[in-house]
Amino acid sequence: MGSPGRVATPRAWEPRSKHCSELGEVAAYVPDLLLSEDLKQESRCVENFHGVLLFADVSGFTALTEKFSQSINLDQGADEVAQTLNQYMGDILEELLAFGGDVLKFAGDAVLVLWRVRQTQLRDTVGLVLQCSQQIQAKHGTRDTDVGLKLRLKIGVSAGHMSLLTVGDKQEQRFLIVGQAVGDVWQAQNLASAGDVILSAGCWELCNQSRVKAKCLKGQKAAVKVTGVERMSLSEREDISSKVARARLSSCSPQQPGVLRPAVTLAPRRALGKLLRKYLPATVLRKLDDGQPLEYLSELRPVTCLFVKLQFAARVNLTHIFKAIQDSSVLMSEILRPHKGEINKISMFDKGCTFLCVFGLPGQKVPCESVHALESAVKISRACLSRPRKIEAVSVGVTSGTVFCGVVGHRVRHEYTVMGQKVNLAARLMEHYPGVVSCDAATYAASRLPRSYFRELPEAKMKGVVDPGTVYQYLGISEKPVLGTGVPKARSEYSPLLGREKELALFESHLNAYVARKESHILAFEGAIGSGKSHLLSELACLGQAAGHRVVAVELTELNQRQVFSAVHMVLAMAMGLQACKSCSARQLVLQEKLRGLVEESSYCLLNVPFLVKFPLSEQVSKMSGAQRTVELESVFKKVLQKTVEEDVVLFIIDNAQYIDPTSWAAMSHVLRDVPIFLVVGFAPGRCGRERLCKAAADIVKLQQTTYVQLEELQPAAVVQKACHDLGVVSVPRDLETFLMQRSYGIPYYCEELLSYLRRHDLLLFQQQRKQEKAEAKWENLFRIALAELDSMKPSERMVLKCAAIIGRTFTPELLFHLLPRWTRTKMYKTLDVLVKGNCLKWLSADEVAEDSSVATKGSSSSLQEASDAPKGSAGESETARLRRGVLAFCAPLLREAAYELWPKAQRVAMHGKCAAFLERRAHKCRCCGGGDFVPFHRLAVGGSSSSQEGESCDGTASERCSPRREASLAAEEELERAALRTAPDAAKGAEEEESCTEETSGEAERFAVQAEQVPAVPGQSRGTPGAARSCECKAVVELVLVPLAHHHTAMGNDARALYYLLESAAACLHVSDNYLAFTSLRKAEALRSSAVKKASVPACFEEATFLSLQGEVCYNVGRVELAKTTLRKALSLLGRKFPGTSAGAFFQLLLEQSAHASHQKSRGSCPPAEAGTERLPWLFQQSRCLSLLRQLFSLENTSSGRRLSLLAALMRVNAAEESEDASHILASYLEYVQCCQELGRQEERLESGRAGGRPA
Repeated sequence: MGSPGRVATPRAWEPRSKHCSELGEVAAYVPDLLLSEDLKQESRCVENFHGVLLFADVSGFTALTEKFSQSINLDQGADEVAQTLNQYMGDILEELLAFGGDVLKFAGDAVLVLWRVRQTQLRDTVGLVLQCSQQIQAKHGTRDTDVGLKLRLKIGVSAGHMSLLTVGDKQEQRFLIVGQAVGDVWQAQNLASAGDVILSAGCWELCNQSRVKAKCLKGQKAAVKVTGVERMSLSEREDISSKVARARLSSCSPQQPGVLRPAVTLAPRRALGKLLRKYLPATVLRKLDDGQPLEYLSELRPVTCLFVKLQFAARVNLTHIFKAIQDSSVLMSEILRPHKGEINKISMFDKGCTFLCVFGLPGQKVPCESVHALESAVKISRACLSRPRKIEAVSVGVTSGTVFCGVVGHRVRHEYTVMGQKVNLAARLMEHYPGVVSCDAATYAASRLPRSYFRELPEAKMKGVVDPGTVYQYLGISEKPVLGTGVPKARSEYSPLLGREKELALFESHLNAYVARKESHILAFEGAIGSGKSHLLSELACLGQAAGHRVVAVELTELNQRQVFSAVHMVLAMAMGLQACKSCSARQLVLQEKLRGLVEESSYCLLNVPFLVKFPLSEQVSKMSGAQRTVELESVFKKVLQKTVEEDVVLFIIDNAQYIDPTSWAAMSHVLRDVPIFLVVGFAPGRCGRERLCKAAADIVKLQQTTYVQLEELQPAAVVQKACHDLGVVSVPRDLETFLMQRSYGIPYYCEELLSYLRRHDLLLFQQQRKQEKAEAKWENLFRIALAELDSMKPSERMVLKCAAIIGRTFTPELLFHLLPRWTRTKMYKTLDVLVKGNCLKWLSADEVAEDSSVATKGSSSSLQEASDAPKGSAGESETARLRRGVLAFCAPLLREAAYELWPKAQRVAMHGKCAAFLERRAHKCRCCGGGDFVPFHRLAVGGSSSSQEGESCDGTASERCSPRREASLAAEEELERAALRTAPDAAKGAEEEESCTEETSGEAERFAVQAEQVPAVPGQSRGTPGAARSCECKAVVELVLVPLAHHHTAMGNDARALYYLLESAAACLHVSDNYLAFTSLRKAEALRSSAVKKASVPACFEEATFLSLQGEVCYNVGRVELAKTTLRKALSLLGRKFPGTSAGAFFQLLLEQSAHASHQKSRGSCPPAEAGTERLPWLFQQSRCLSLLRQLFSLENTSSGRRLSLLAALMRVNAAEESEDASHILASYLEYVQCCQELGRQEERLESGRAGGRPA
């Protein structure tokens, strides 16, 4: 719910080394290069040396990030990406460290490693690095992931002279490696394909070419691809490694057995520890000082990222580059530090010299984070460009969102960094929009800055970013937008102020006193963010206007605090009506009218800057000093205010008064002494609140005529009242009341967010009042309010709401159009637009969760292609046109309930019947799946597919039912896919989890829900169901057709048809690999079955068997093996084909089935097959499905009894298929029987079955 999520640390560093010392924990964050004796002097900023560089880059990481973000929510996706990469990178680093490599830098999915040696040792060291590279590629060159993608490794190697540059100030230091070898290693890696090892030209010349097999790359004269390396002897490798270790570990303890990196065993050294701590982020230092373990460093949290790229001029020498980087680093730290931002990484890889800066890391979250980031980006750009002849261009990308903030790497060498799609997007923005400060839509929205501060940038195709959204260029703060901002939000009629009666009474008392005595008074409210302070001020403004007074209200932002006289300018602009003037000439006319006779015309030019006008500069003003102009300007302000309050009773209301600039405070203190004004201000406490007020503001707050009120939290009764209003219900349960009070602390905004979270995650259960219950007065009052709102609307608007209420809390325009009597689509959409603008309805976006079970919208917000006659969207299509093919929802459930209750019972049932008739024509598989029922031949088993208004005429396409034989073929093909996708190890894992649970208990449903959620719901990836093609629309059929149909039939009282569509919905969910939704549908079906038993109305035998069959399949998918066997046996018994439960019974049943099988084969050879009656097909296919599942379940048992039962199930399925006389069904059953025989080692039966199955029917 907006708070950071603690995440588990990957296994890469879980086993902490027992040799790790206290100083070693700090040393794990820095390379050994910084521990060398000749680099421990703080005065040494540049150090030159020789070495071999290896750059390893993980190929497929970008696709992995995209896949995770699509398959699961963004927050979890960032965590999954980090953990997957850490596990892979940890294995690679283990090899690199074992070969003596010094890990210099982590760069997202890449790592830079150094072997520092003398120049004379480069030849041998290159051989060692190549040996290491080949071994890594052989052992870890490819890694499978949980989402079906492969990670591959690319390696580039270079050697030569390079330099270590240390930058920073006395508080923070960072390092980077520069030189020709760094550029070479990057180019070599860039030339590599997945699985390659590429040597740079210089490295190829240095190595022992007689021991290396290589081939030239196409189009490259120098770099070569390594195809083989002569293996070093153990003594040779140890000799080279010892030389590398001596050059690297001059300050570390000697190599110890079992210690992968000696630096982590360093004994305490105060001076060295103090130096190393400068290289660590403040977040890490706080955790280390607090003694927190390594895994506590990782979190998922919302941050704002800045990627800054410095582009140097072409002919700038290395010394100037060093100086520019040092100066830029210090400048950035000075700009970022006041706003709790920090530089996380400096590198000179593919993007030149880049800086990754982060706002909002643990312990450094501040309000207005996005504003600080954008302003810091502009300041960094301007400051760096001001350096003469060094930096040619500065590019900055800014993004906001949830990312993984934590440790990446190995347990003995790691770094603290941020990872996630938002980090990648910031880097892409920096690349694709050079020379500007660019930001994503999330940063733009979070900043709440005026649109004039931004400029929309053209769309650019970015690597690894499917939909970046709108990209903006941030232009920086200017004076021009002042007149167009500052108007507070109007009070919402749908969100009344609750629990603030005391504050309202205080306001009315002081206002009446001011009107009577005309004495200045200030009413100041202090409230935490989310306490309803702004809501209260809006209510006070409405009360003032209702009393016949004039209200001048403004809302400030942090930017106003940085502009001289900003607050005074805004108040005066509102008071004089300048906000409505769009041109300079219009503003001048208004000012001349307001100031005539009040201010000398020679002083008009003083208003040019504040109000963006162009009065000619007078000689008198030109001779004034800056201080004199300020005094004269204050005099003008005072006169204008004096005239304003004399004409009428005026209330001045300023929200976010903590952002009033000091000059405005000083001017207000002078005005209050001479002009009687009534001022209402709202403050936010804390770092941006009262404690930072300037002296003038503090003096005003302490004045006798100032009343300072601290807003208290809402009382429990007010919280409950607010919850009922926001949810549109009569009452809430006691446990929800307790939850809201404990979590919201009585703060209205927290209460709203908690309720929003619960609704988004379907954690609230809405229940209608029983008909026999007497309605309480509270409900009657709420109903009257909603009814009064309905009655105030136009008849067309009321009709739309009443028809929409029949459909549910969410609905599609197509179904609404079918219900509206003799309407045109134009009329309907115009009415919908009015209702949306009036906050009665809203369009749901693709990722919003439906509020009502009647139309689920998860994963899709567009209606079926068959249900829409609108054309497909094009590139130039408007947003409104795209939304009109989407899903609408009621903003307030109470409004929908009131509209629903207006229908008479008979009409209500008839309207539900029309909805059902419209949807039933679409209640089948999508076109790409061939049509037909999700439960094979379901409509034949229950006698037709429609029970609601058979003669009803519907718009849209006709039903696309396929013929029985075609449906049989499709069902058989699906069975083949299901069997192919099921794997024994997966189910065996679930069998181990089953243990003692062999029957249903009272808590079975809750455990099922948990397990069903854990099974992946990715089509084609989960156990037991075939994956749908990319164009498959069966998921939308479930959401927009089957679930609503069950709702409408339930409302009509037709429980049998409701059960029918719930079973279809469960089967469809399994078809698209969504076990949890299938389980949810089955729970609803279970409730209907229980209700039918109470009414003495037993469900049809086939429906009962289908329910048990689907329940058994879900049990199998979630690992409840024994319960699945029991349930499937019950289903088979109802279907007329019992399955034995004992070994003896299995033995005799096997003999009977073998005899029946022989009889079928004999009859197939002697006479042509006769088609089975279509009325038998549903039963035979359902039998086949149950037997197939039982065969797979018993195949998991490594016992003779299990093998016998598995063979029996396979043979019974063959006989059931033979009875159907359907060729595809028979083929599928024989294939499974052959597979079973092969698993049991029955080679002769397998061959005989293969010949029988291959015989033409």
